[in-house]
Amino acid sequence: MKSYNAKLKEEQKSTIEKEKLEGEDLMTLVDRWLSRTPARKLFVASYKNVIENACRTLRNNSDSDEERRMEADEMEDRFSYIFDSTKFSESSKLQQGRQLTYEAFIGALMITCYNREPRFTVPYAIIQNLIDMDIFLSKWRFAHVMMVKRIIGGKPGTGGSGGYTYLRSTVSDRYMPFKDLFEVSTFVIPPQMVPTLTPIMITEISDIYVSRDEEKETSSSSDGFEPTIL
Repeated sequence: MKSYNAKLKEEQKSTIEKEKLEGEDLMTLVDRWLSRTPARKLFVASYKNVIENACRTLRNNSDSDEERRMEADEMEDRFSYIFDSTKFSESSKLQQGRQLTYEAFIGALMITCYNREPRFTVPYAIIQNLIDMDIFLSKWRFAHVMMVKRIIGGKPGTGGSGGYTYLRSTVSDRYMPFKDLFEVSTFVIPPQMVPTLTPIMITEISDIYVSRDEEKETSSSSDGFEPTIL
């Protein structure tokens, strides 16, 4: 079977190659997509309220239980990273491998928490597919590493590489492009604790959402409007 490139003109081929080099990578597009998740700020506010109440309850019910108080302190410290964009950014610099922006990470968390909502079922499936992609790539890398170890042992690899030693180093989180999506689960709470969507949030995450300014323009014009797509 011939490649589709066979039917392209040289000018078209060069254009495609140029777009490959200058185009945006998948992670950048995913970040931009997640950053557009509607009602993020309202979600963070309600989520923070739930966590604060949970920590308060743990402390109030643990007068003689040091372990429960420590659990409350750990929860408070862990969730502080998603309630403070500055702290999140600083931790990203320390980790050096985090790629998602604060807005995108919150968007992914919101989609995960409300994955049963019709508006978020498809976005949630996309997130899970990206995670699956990382899992499959990691499995393939590990299988490749073990194959190399089995065939050449500790000898240098082709091209003078370190062989098994080098390949073994690639089987780590560092080489997982969507590892940030795995981290979302760190901040997911039990379904019964997830705050109920408010009427305003429901309006914002609906398939067709029009802002107040857009409503004025729509009411004064016979033309339709472009719905906001997540």
